Amino acid sequence: MFNRYTNFLDKLYQLALEKGIDLNNFQLDHIAYHASDSDNYESIKAEFEKHGELFREATVEGRRVGMFKLNSEIEYGQQKFSFIELVEPLEGQVHPSDFEHAEFISELSFQEIIDLHPELDWYTKNIDRAEFPMLKIRLSEFIQLKFPKDSIGINYISNS
Repeated sequence: MFNRYTNFLDKLYQLALEKGIDLNNFQLDHIAYHASDSDNYESIKAEFEKHGELFREATVEGRRVGMFKLNSEIEYGQQKFSFIELVEPLEGQVHPSDFEHAEFISELSFQEIIDLHPELDWYTKNIDRAEFPMLKIRLSEFIQLKFPKDSIGINYISNS
């Protein structure tokens, strides 16, 4: 499963470039895997625990989100990251079991990112959310690009 992350990131970077977003200007924080159902979530969780530590499992919008600190850093091009997220589907949601999004950190505010590409259909509902505020955009049916306020590493430090 981990060996598929390069194909996922290749596709995500390509889709972002097609929308005019150069991800080389942002720091890759982590990637996320979306389970197809609760049983699949448990199976993937066990697999991820072979490669790292589950340091937080939160309920976000009614579903579990597991956050893992990997035992070794992953490199992709000039980017390096050591966190991965596992997302359980929402009630009634149909989603394939696969990598689903990547989150990038920026020194820019949410509004400054939007202003770089005002023509795009940004999802802004979560920018003022108390926990995990973020800006996001759907790149394809099952691939999203997200810009959180903080790195997932902030949660790791606070849970250590």
